[in-house]
Amino acid sequence: ITLHIPDVHIESVTTALEDYDIVVALENAVQEWTEVLSSAIKREMEKKATGKGPLGEIDFWRDRNAALSSLYEQLNLPNV
Repeated sequence: ITLHIPDVHIESVTTALEDYDIVVALENAVQEWTEVLSSAIKREMEKKATGKGPLGEIDFWRDRNAALSSLYEQLNLPNV
């Protein structure tokens, strides 16, 4: 899952707040991110461990970690 990061350059928060195009781009990005994150979390919550025994459980948590860690890392990029 890849989050769309708007191509905006912000030098000053005060100046950015006065720029309608920047505000709209950021609002749209946050709305899209909210939908993507909600959908990803819902999908992960619906998954059940497959396989038998501890190895199936380990694979389940490994897959969940990979899916959610990717989103977490994207949200912590310096340009976000």
